[in-house]
Amino acid sequence: MEDKKNKRKEWIKNLAIIFLVILLILTFFSNTIMNYSLPQVATQYVENGNITTRVRGSGTVETGDLYNVCVKETRKVKSLAVKVGDKVQEGDILLYLDEAESSESEAARKKVKEAEDAFDTALIGFLKENDVSVINSAKSGQSIETYMNKISAARKEKEAADTKVDDLTNKSASIQNKIDNYPASNANVTNETNAYNNAKAAADAAETNLTVCQNALDEINRYIERIGGSDGESGEIGYYTALYDTVSNNDAQNFKSIIETKKQEYNSYLSKQIEAKKKVDDATTQKANADLNLKQAENNLNNKKSQGDTTGKINELKNQKAKYDEELEKAKEEQAKKVKAFENLLAEVNISDSIKRNYEAITEAKEELAKLSTSEFADDTLKAPISGTIANIGAAAGKEISAAAEVMQIQPEGKGYTMKMDVTTEQSKIVSVGDKATPVNTWADDDIDITLKSIKVSEKDPAKMKTLIFEMEGENIVAGHEMSVQVGQRTQSFDLIVPNSAIREDNNGKFVLVITQKSSPLGNRYIATREDVTVLASDDTKSAISGAIDAWQYIITTANKPVEPGDQVRLNEQ
Repeated sequence: MEDKKNKRKEWIKNLAIIFLVILLILTFFSNTIMNYSLPQVATQYVENGNITTRVRGSGTVETGDLYNVCVKETRKVKSLAVKVGDKVQEGDILLYLDEAESSESEAARKKVKEAEDAFDTALIGFLKENDVSVINSAKSGQSIETYMNKISAARKEKEAADTKVDDLTNKSASIQNKIDNYPASNANVTNETNAYNNAKAAADAAETNLTVCQNALDEINRYIERIGGSDGESGEIGYYTALYDTVSNNDAQNFKSIIETKKQEYNSYLSKQIEAKKKVDDATTQKANADLNLKQAENNLNNKKSQGDTTGKINELKNQKAKYDEELEKAKEEQAKKVKAFENLLAEVNISDSIKRNYEAITEAKEELAKLSTSEFADDTLKAPISGTIANIGAAAGKEISAAAEVMQIQPEGKGYTMKMDVTTEQSKIVSVGDKATPVNTWADDDIDITLKSIKVSEKDPAKMKTLIFEMEGENIVAGHEMSVQVGQRTQSFDLIVPNSAIREDNNGKFVLVITQKSSPLGNRYIATREDVTVLASDDTKSAISGAIDAWQYIITTANKPVEPGDQVRLNEQ
């Protein structure tokens, strides 16, 4: 009996010992056990540095300043002489027409004839109905027939003067149109232009490469400064070294391992720094050579343009126009005399207001006929009023073209294309009028020249958006295609820069998770704490922020599990 009691006591004692051992194990290793269940996070310091921003976006290419070819008469099309995409010169035939006169011209001529007949009938009737004494009272010794002949002759002289004024007016306008559309140079500069565009692309690429190399060097310098400073003993290495003597035995080995790893990183970045400096030197030399080649290509292009200088031809046209304008002024003076003479004759016989209205009807009918200028259909053809590229055709063989309808649209030479792109108001502050943009479409060739011409308030969202309007020139631009471009490049220094992966967003706005450290008897605890931030600028990899955080604080960049504010986490180094 006593033996059983002793065995029972022994069993209870052993159970108590086992319980105490387990309790001690759980007590001393609870920190390690718990860590394995926590989200593991990658962290990085908040640092200062530079952000180089560019504005990217897309829009639909549109033809700029299209010239609408319209007609004043309804005619039937016999055949087309051009197709969309064809290049035409001023005076080239666009289409052939049936020989039949237009219905508008026929009706206008009929109206003129009817007005003239009505006037003659009313005038003869008036003169026959009135006594000869009416005429004699105005000017004695004149017969009715004499007055009729005088009035008829005066009317013809006035109409001849009107015709001469109209003819000279049209000639002057035609010369002015040629002056407005005459190129500054007629030299063939295709090769020089291509060479300039290639040199410009090479210079832009060299500048971009230099920026990339310089940014890479700056990034390495920041890492060196952050990890070990200029002496290799400050920065993170100095930080962990200072903490090494203050942590518990459980964390001391971890900190020692971290310090050794940081020193290895520091030495590695010193080697990368040497390579990066060499790349910057090489890129600087390449940029200088590219800029020199660009300047030479620009000089070659300007020299070639000057060889085809059309200033003399333009001055010749201006002299010709001045001659027509001088003749026109004289013709207008003569026209005024003829009008006055005709009106005086009508006044001498006290012509009634109804007969005057008959004559005004003749004038109106002739003016309407004059508007239907037959010159646009010379030889039953429609010719190009300007040089350019056929953009659209609204006519077809066998179909009628109506008066005032757009028969064709021509893209004038040198007018180029346009594209609109909506951006935020903040993005619009990065760019300036005159900035060059580059296409990012895979189909676009490098010889496309894109220039930002204006910045306007967006019609979609005037309060928050702006519209960038680009002018585009090049051989491979197609109206209606979607094109993506990037424009503007501005480098700014900021005090707080974090990786883009560190920025989170919810209904309350953007924020980052900052690591805060809490000490406990069982070791340090690392807590993810929310800090709201405002993103000031971004590039492809990092963002500048403002908020209630300090430089050199740890922030979470990635994690193997979802992390919420207030969660306890473990660091990659642990």
